[in-house]
Amino acid sequence: MEEGIANIDSKMLKIGKDRLEKLGAKDGGMYGYYTTRIDRESMLNNDDEEIINYIVKNESKDSQILEVAAGCGQVSFALEAMSFGKVEFCEFDKRRSAFGRAIAEGIGSSVTIHECDYRDLDLPQYDLVFVVNAVSSSLGGKDAELLIELINSESDVMLKYGYYGVDNEIFDILDDDGSVAYEVVFSTNQEFRRYTKSSGKRNVANTKIDSKEDLAEKQNEAIEIARDWGYFSGSLKQRSDLWKGLRILDVGMGGGPHSLAYISLGAAAYYGIDPLAGTGHVRDFRSNKDPSIPAYHPFPVSTEEMMELFPQISIYSDILENVSEEITRKKPQIAILSAVTEHLQDLRSVFQSIWEVLDKRGFLHLTHCNYYSWTGHHENPRAPANWDKTNEAQNKVIDWKHLDPKHHRYKDVNLNRVRLDDFRRLLNKYFEIVQWKESIIALERLTDEIRKKHKKYTLSELLSNVVHVTCIRRDSPLEDDISNLQFHHPEDDYRSDEDFSDQDIKDFEFNNSVMFSSMGDLASHSDNNHAGTRLFKTLKIGDRLRLRKGLEFLEIEFGGLDDSFGEHPRAKIVDEIPTKILKENFNLWTIEEVMRDGESIAIEGQMTQSFVK
Repeated sequence: MEEGIANIDSKMLKIGKDRLEKLGAKDGGMYGYYTTRIDRESMLNNDDEEIINYIVKNESKDSQILEVAAGCGQVSFALEAMSFGKVEFCEFDKRRSAFGRAIAEGIGSSVTIHECDYRDLDLPQYDLVFVVNAVSSSLGGKDAELLIELINSESDVMLKYGYYGVDNEIFDILDDDGSVAYEVVFSTNQEFRRYTKSSGKRNVANTKIDSKEDLAEKQNEAIEIARDWGYFSGSLKQRSDLWKGLRILDVGMGGGPHSLAYISLGAAAYYGIDPLAGTGHVRDFRSNKDPSIPAYHPFPVSTEEMMELFPQISIYSDILENVSEEITRKKPQIAILSAVTEHLQDLRSVFQSIWEVLDKRGFLHLTHCNYYSWTGHHENPRAPANWDKTNEAQNKVIDWKHLDPKHHRYKDVNLNRVRLDDFRRLLNKYFEIVQWKESIIALERLTDEIRKKHKKYTLSELLSNVVHVTCIRRDSPLEDDISNLQFHHPEDDYRSDEDFSDQDIKDFEFNNSVMFSSMGDLASHSDNNHAGTRLFKTLKIGDRLRLRKGLEFLEIEFGGLDDSFGEHPRAKIVDEIPTKILKENFNLWTIEEVMRDGESIAIEGQMTQSFVK
């Protein structure tokens, strides 16, 4: 089935691309979300795929089916490709229906296309009438009487809750009518409901257990508990530019509360995998500030309750390799690993599995805590500024002492000690690396003596405590033999003949992380002792800055320094910063390039000699 859908999707996509190039988005009928779908290389989104799968499994191939507000009819064409011979769709927008006719002609389809108001059709002739997305002011509660009459004629109707009309009046009316019943047949970011006659051909009972008000109250209660425990903080929650509206695969997600944060913040679906899921070993981030709270203890909402409250959530107490077949069917669009990779004992197998289960051109985003950094021991202190020189335990780990083979952390099986360049090569085999961002720490602690002692490690390894990586899934893995790489506890003599002691530490002094203030100027994060501030002070008015964050780029003009912020002045920006960036996506940017007089003087965060001068 998947091969057939992928084939028709590919054909529709080609027609869409050609039409977009010739006619443009508006005249070609691809304004709005169709241009985004073409950019993402698929005409079918999550809702489309789920409803296709549902109809294929639950409807007779002889059923008379009508799709309403169908756009270009991508779902109807896919159903025809799955051997449904009596499929029709209705689309009132002339540009959209013309796009549909172009697809029908291009693929030789027999799907009937109605360019009219669906109310003018003879609706009782259809066995199933369904709507995927019809958010329009011309639709809504006033259609309820028509649909109730249709349902009582023993035609079934499928609607997505919240996606018919501009309010939910029609759902309230249908719910209150005793002649119809519904069941939730599946959920994405909202419920898909199949309405039937109460005593009709399928005798489907209303499956509501709680009122909508009770359900909403329980959902909000669970979300607020997760918020109170600290699950809404962290850099990934602030990276909605990567995952909002997508199906997330979260590998190594702990006990489960992360799911509540992602779903409430806009993820379409969430699939979490961790052997600790469902256990009482759940991280409570309140313990960071309150020593009386245990660091790990049972979360008040069980994983079963999370999944019952939010059908978009699926949580597996397992490892990815064991559930990869089921996850593949869910077609996750982005995989997330947050501070997980440094603990994995079989990195090769995990990333091969992620490549296998991700949807085509899916994304991967991870944060990797590098063992070879100043804080790679995973104990306190977590930064030189937090070092308590009177603390004996801290004195045993500071200044890269954990790199000694005799150190107590060196043999810790929960820290794999993967080399950074080996890790990058593994990722590159399966994914195209879009951004590899290293957060520098303790540069001031790296003496010549320490560098010589650990000369077989690169400066990136010794200075990067966290690496943020954003990738895109390759269509097929590279032909790169990585069988000789040692990813877990490399032997002591592994690559011992290498010498990186001649690397220039100046290349790391300007590795920056910057953020926008609410006023649109640019401030430095504290990473690398405010490298952003050091960079600002070298700029000249009129310099063009090229910023990057994952998949996003932004080019802005430097307008001088605002010295009112003391030792960390902000960079004034000439250009107007988009409101969406200021409100939702303001932090964790990197200045990758500086253009001065038409010449690039900074590349990938590392300043060239001409720039330093």
